[in-house]
This record gives sequence, structure tokens and C-alpha cells, in this order.
Amino acid sequence: EARSPAGARGLWQFMYYTAKAEGLRIDGYVDERKDPRRATEAACRHLSRLHRMYDDWYFALAAYNAGPGNVNKAIRRSGGKTNYWEVRPFLPRETRNYVPNFIAVVYLMEHHADHGIFPQNTLTSGLGVDTLMVQGPLRFDQMAAVTSLTESEVAALNPMYRLGIVPGPDEQFPIRWPVTGVAEFLAQEEAMRAHKPELTPEIKYEPEPVVYRVRSGDVLGTIASKHGVRVSQLKAWNDLNSSMIRVGQKLIIHADPNKI
Repeated sequence: EARSPAGARGLWQFMYYTAKAEGLRIDGYVDERKDPRRATEAACRHLSRLHRMYDDWYFALAAYNAGPGNVNKAIRRSGGKTNYWEVRPFLPRETRNYVPNFIAVVYLMEHHADHGIFPQNTLTSGLGVDTLMVQGPLRFDQMAAVTSLTESEVAALNPMYRLGIVPGPDEQFPIRWPVTGVAEFLAQEEAMRAHKPELTPEIKYEPEPVVYRVRSGDVLGTIASKHGVRVSQLKAWNDLNSSMIRVGQKLIIHADPNKI
């Protein structure tokens, strides 16, 4: 799972609110930032919008990383330069490196064979994967129990599902599945649902999040108690590896509206 210390996730490193603005679904069960197809479509929309703003792909990439506000500020500090490489020294350090790194990755993807670099442990190519619409709830282990895929393979093909379960009910969700196994999946769908149904949890969607700014004296325990959530949930929602937080830090909280 690709994630940054700042909370960006997925192949295209979307922050929460940018992803939501581009139409990606993020809740307690689904995070479309981690779905390569949906995230790539959203990234293309976002980059196209930024390119229309600057009419320059280098500036569009810089704005993708740092935000248009920081790019506009750098342009003003440069004296209104219109060449990205002349503006680059005025950008934040991370963004100064981001655009050359992006160019390097594109080169590597196009010319890796010229340098003897080849991928290992590759997944099924996009052409070998189909999309099936299923109604949840349906757990990954149920799918693996009666098909030729392992639970880890199901998870690798469907990274958007956060808890190893397709949620529901009353809604259909996409499942990526190898083309060669589609007939097997359709034939075994009822058997999947019959496999240990008692292990399927009740689906409870979390409310839309609030953003809490850490104050002096705050600790995760008191913040969690105030908002009616658990410390473990705060850590998961904000990609925290420890209980350390700093004053001014913004935390995303899927709060219980009755306890705010």
C-alpha cells in the first residue's frame, strides 16, 4: 500500500479532500484512491484541470504535488517567470524534486529494458482482468474458499476494499477478477455466500469526517473520547504509526455526530 507521512494514498498519492473533489469514494470500507483504475482516471481529470490552468505540464505536475497556491506564490516570487525551470528554485523543496522524479519514472517505464531492468512478481495485466459487479456483503475469504484464487490474490486485485470485504447491502460494487476465472466466479457465487456466513460483520458506514486541529495538551486518547471513536481508528484514518501528535496537526476523524 503506497502512502505518505502526510496521508496521501494510492498509486497517485491523493490526499483525502482532493480525492473527494475528484469523485473518489472514501469511507470505512472503500478507498478508491487505492484502486489503480479509478485513481488513474481521477488523476487524469485533476492533471487536465491543472494543465488548463497553467497551459504547461511541468507547472501542472508541480501544482499536483504542492497545490496551485504554492505554485502561484513561486511564480510571483520569481518575478512572474513563465518557464518552469526558472520558477523551480522558488518552489517547496519536495516539489522541486517531484517533477524531475516524475520525469525519471516515465523514462524508466518506457526504457527499462534498455538498461536491463525488468519487473518481478507481476500481477495479471490489465488486459487479463475483467470487472464483475457484485452485491455485498461478500468477504475475500469467501471468494477464495470456492475458487482458484487465494485470499491474498483477491486482495491484490481489489486494493480499494479496506477490510477484506465488499460492503453492502442494496448496492453493487466492482470486483476485479482474472478473465480466465470469470465463469468460475459466476458459477460459485452462491457457494461463496454460503461459506461461513456467520463471520460476515454487520455493515455500518462511518459518517463523513471532521478535521480536528491538535491543540496544546491534546493526546490521542482524549481526542478519541471527545469524538466517540477509538484510538486505533484515529491511527488508521491518519496513517499514524505511533501515538505522537504535534500542536497544529490536522486529524481526519469519522466522528459520531451524537458525541461531537
